[in-house]
Amino acid sequence: MLALTDEAFARLCIGATRIAPHQRGRWLRKIAAEVEDPPSPTARRLRKYQARRKRGLRCYRLTLDEIDTEEMLLGSGTLAPADRDDHGKVEAALARFLALCIADHRNTFQSDEEIRHSIRTELRLFALRRSDGPPKPKRFRRK
Repeated sequence: MLALTDEAFARLCIGATRIAPHQRGRWLRKIAAEVEDPPSPTARRLRKYQARRKRGLRCYRLTLDEIDTEEMLLGSGTLAPADRDDHGKVEAALARFLALCIADHRNTFQSDEEIRHSIRTELRLFALRRSDGPPKPKRFRRK
């Protein structure tokens, strides 16, 4: 909680009169954000956890061999060779790969060969969607 003296409150009000009326809300929110303490790391983790739970998501920790995992993701087409050193992109590729596997295993009456075939098909479709042709040239602003 912020306690202001009468003089400090008067200065705040005078300062507010110098801000355009349609910008005062944003200005006050900015001041409040600067004065308030940022949320603790524990509070941020709890908010992320609650948001995931609300969306029906869970976090699982896996301990996997780095080389084998990257080779599997490269072979499946969910990871680009240039991205193998970026932990975040490897993690995202692994999530895509597992999502494809889980989606294909929902029908437990399929034989192992049918499951492998459908996974390969999904991965190929994913790779085709990912490569929409040659990259477009970058556009630069003219000065």
